[in-house]
Amino acid sequence: MKKAHKIIALVALMAMGIGSAQAQLSFGVKGGFNLSKMVLKSGSTTHSTDWLPGFNAGLMMEFGLTDMFTIEADVLLSRKGYKAKELWGSTDHVYSPFYLDIPVNFKAYFDLGSGLKLYAQAGPYIGFGLFGNSKYTLGNTTSTTKLSFGSENKDHMKLLDFGVDVGAGIEFEKIQIGLMYWHGLANVAISSVGDNKWQHRVLSIELGYKF
Repeated sequence: MKKAHKIIALVALMAMGIGSAQAQLSFGVKGGFNLSKMVLKSGSTTHSTDWLPGFNAGLMMEFGLTDMFTIEADVLLSRKGYKAKELWGSTDHVYSPFYLDIPVNFKAYFDLGSGLKLYAQAGPYIGFGLFGNSKYTLGNTTSTTKLSFGSENKDHMKLLDFGVDVGAGIEFEKIQIGLMYWHGLANVAISSVGDNKWQHRVLSIELGYKF
């Protein structure tokens, strides 16, 4: 919980900085392709998972601080999760939770001329579990379960995810293309389920357009 409080506080402080910024404010849309997996630990055992294709899409807001530095806040629907073989008795397992992610990133631009810029960004994010499903295949039988988020025994994952993200990309006029890495710090496993630790890892290729 201490990590969660620190991440939430950092997001709030950066958002307050956004609110006090007197420079240019711009809006836009973005979306992209995700590759996600999870670190799954049960006691001293770490289970292997494979990358699961997914997507992200949402809105972006950027607040200019100087000609070089900005703060960007996004609201994104993002599919995370993993796929795996021979995990927990199944021959195939696909775990697909969807989150509402809110990253707040400090961003630096490097002007290359002719409307072309490089940028780098980093910051914290928080995410809220919305919906999803888990698909198990055992032999010739496949079963699908709807995921629930909360803190009770009946739930599959905790509601809150948080962590840090870092990325870089290029901007030409109003178009941005970037690569992001999201490193989950939250343990999203339900505490009552043994000594489990589940954390998200996501790689994203994003395309953005500023209005």
